[in-house]
Amino acid sequence: MSSTHLLGLAVFLGGLSLLVYRLSGLGRRPGDYPPGPPTLPFIGNLLQMPKEKGHLQFEKWAKQYGPIYSLILGTQTLIVLSSEHAMKDLLERRGAIYSSRPDSYLAHDILSGGHRVVHMTYNKSLKLARKLARKVLDDSIIQSTFLAYQDLESRAMLLGFLETPEHFSNHLKRFTCSFTTQMVFGHRTPGSDDAFMKKLFYPCAAAMFAEVQESEGLSDDRMGYFAGSLLQAGSETTMATLLGFVQAMVIFPDVAQAAQAEIDRVCGDRLPSLDDWESLAYVRGCIKESLRWMPTAILGVPHSVDVEDRYMGYRFPKNASVIYNVWAIHNDPKRHPNPRNFDPTRWAGDNQNSYESARNEDVTQRDHYAFGMGRRMCLATNLVDQFLFLAISRLLWSFDFKRAIDEKTKQEIIPDMNDLAKGLFTMPSPFKANILPRYGARAQRIREDWSNASKELLDDGSQWKEIPVTPWKG
Repeated sequence: MSSTHLLGLAVFLGGLSLLVYRLSGLGRRPGDYPPGPPTLPFIGNLLQMPKEKGHLQFEKWAKQYGPIYSLILGTQTLIVLSSEHAMKDLLERRGAIYSSRPDSYLAHDILSGGHRVVHMTYNKSLKLARKLARKVLDDSIIQSTFLAYQDLESRAMLLGFLETPEHFSNHLKRFTCSFTTQMVFGHRTPGSDDAFMKKLFYPCAAAMFAEVQESEGLSDDRMGYFAGSLLQAGSETTMATLLGFVQAMVIFPDVAQAAQAEIDRVCGDRLPSLDDWESLAYVRGCIKESLRWMPTAILGVPHSVDVEDRYMGYRFPKNASVIYNVWAIHNDPKRHPNPRNFDPTRWAGDNQNSYESARNEDVTQRDHYAFGMGRRMCLATNLVDQFLFLAISRLLWSFDFKRAIDEKTKQEIIPDMNDLAKGLFTMPSPFKANILPRYGARAQRIREDWSNASKELLDDGSQWKEIPVTPWKG
């Protein structure tokens, strides 16, 4: 064999050895990574990833490997945080490097052309989207316009519950959707079969976005995704929370009765309003408990670390995905005894709203993580608090939530709180409930209130005759 052939063979064998060496480490967990389940060559923990009810397996791993553990998914690393202190330290205090998203080529680059806000890295476009959202969610706008939307739509929801209570989930969907379509596009959704957005009314968030589109040099696609992100965040998550609340009232009737007693004592025969916020402490506890008991994102939304980092002696590689295990934290029996019990008294004496709670430096004083963490935390916490307060207090003022009766056995049907629907957001699987008006006089009040409000405020197309005044109305 010639020297040239020998040299070529040596180069080939050297390259092959290097490739084998590198591949031999694929799927393995380096010694300075957080601990985790045993890995397999090349694939790591891929075969151990649960196909359903992943939150339960992630909770089990947290108990086994500690509050910070890692999963090796082929060439990718996933860091799982089940510690409130670690979440605070990394996602907030080191937010400058923990606020991006993992690469999502199909969902972000292909399907949305890089415009979908939830998948954006922490860049100029994301900062602009959040800046626009802050303008829309300014407290003066919430009080001058959005409160009127909430008030009207909650009355329409009560009428739906009264007339066709068996379709309560559809009424919740319409309620949350109609509010957010008004907020974002200026258009009511009178029914679940409404032909969405045939006409655009002022004022609305989309109108505000249009005003800055040219100055910021933004495309129509990007502006559409900005508006759509508000729509999705506002409607689906809130509906899921309310559906979880209804299920909780069916499973835990003593809670409903205690809340109704407080509402009757404070409000009597009038419909609760936002003015009752301070006086309805138990109802506020129901809101906090709903967000703890049935969080809509039980494993949070993944962040990624922009540079290699070290924490508690562990190394986190650059571009590792980082998730925070909301389910495990919300169901930690040390923090929340009997965590699967729906117990609003956990929050007795806690007068923080969601924003104040999230910003509390003492993590033991934070109520829940339903609104996310760090620089990507939901901007609508005050709006959602207000929305849920009106919805929950008015539902409890109006209705009793009874268990359905099995036609064959004649036994009560108790919904399975652990049976969760599959989808982007966590919510109960479909369940049955027997929803009845508490008193005949209140049923009549619901009908009269809606009749008067719709005649006064809505036109023949069930849209506002005149939009409530907002700071951006011309």
